[in-house]
Amino acid sequence: MNEQIILLFLVLIITMLILWQSYRINDFNVEGLIFGVRVPEKYRRESRVISIIKNYNKRVLTLTAICFILFICAFYFIQKVYIIIVYSYLLAFINLYSCYLANKKLKIVKKNIGWEKKSENKVYVQIGKGNTSRNLNLMLFYVAVAISVLGFLITISRLSSLPKMVPVHFGINGPDNWVDSTTFTGKLQVVMLPLVSMICVFSMFFSAKIQAKKDNTRFNGGTLSSLILKKSFLNKSMTQMLGIISIGVSLMILYGVLLVVGIMKFNDVSNFIFIVITIGVIFFPMTYLIYSTKKANQLKSDSISDEKEIYNDDDINYIGGIFYHNPNDPANIVPKRIGYGLDFNYAHILGKAALLILVAVLIGIIIIMAVFNI
Repeated sequence: MNEQIILLFLVLIITMLILWQSYRINDFNVEGLIFGVRVPEKYRRESRVISIIKNYNKRVLTLTAICFILFICAFYFIQKVYIIIVYSYLLAFINLYSCYLANKKLKIVKKNIGWEKKSENKVYVQIGKGNTSRNLNLMLFYVAVAISVLGFLITISRLSSLPKMVPVHFGINGPDNWVDSTTFTGKLQVVMLPLVSMICVFSMFFSAKIQAKKDNTRFNGGTLSSLILKKSFLNKSMTQMLGIISIGVSLMILYGVLLVVGIMKFNDVSNFIFIVITIGVIFFPMTYLIYSTKKANQLKSDSISDEKEIYNDDDINYIGGIFYHNPNDPANIVPKRIGYGLDFNYAHILGKAALLILVAVLIGIIIIMAVFNI
């Protein structure tokens, strides 16, 4: 019962934070974007624009409340982690779907007002190469890599001496899923634990490196001063965020490895440590988003008040204001339209392949956890 109460509490907090993030979705930029549509400063307080924002907020709140009620009903009968993952996917879908609808309505307002005619049709590019990628502090990633590799080496060294039945999943009250370590599938499940850690850490490491190398930045909206400040802020803060998350993930999985191979015993102290690490991994990105919102607003207010905003209409290159689709742009990886981080150009093969892999991984996680009753 204690495990279920703690899980429900975490789900409630996650729901509130994701709902807050959905409400503040337009605050994570300084480029004049509202639901992925580039809106000139003159029209951002227009009544029809405000109405679309209010309707979006109502839709997100209503759908999230319905989804939460359905989750409670499902969790009552199936008290498994994969139900929480499905619920998290649904919350993300609600956010994307609501943003997509708002984007369509805002484009209608844009057409009626005709503000696309104010587009400058000029390209502003930051051409200074600098040494951003070389000056990044990657020490956090090195620590995370060391932890994940250590977990893999421990697993391999203990694989042949494992008892017949080993736990591969732990709840608050102890092990709740076991596998036969003498079988191929059992060994595979044990080895997959540190491998997942290494994949996650290296993915975040290369993501930080790629983002830092994208020095040539096009500016299509906002003021030049605020955009340059934002780019400098992002290179440092994104690296720190991904580094800390990678350490958290590697520690969380190392904890699981030590329990699985029998080096550490499950008790109240080890369980408390695991809960602290897990909560940190979950809540740190949310805290970072709150900080990023305040920083984005600060960049807006700190920019020169009489500096003219750039407005280049590039909405046609984004599907639903979210997915970048521009066959004329050779870049495969681009900054996100909404939020912080990187995304793919889905007009190219790499972007399409990445999208298919992502969908397959998301579905695969649910199937694997359901099959193994996690």
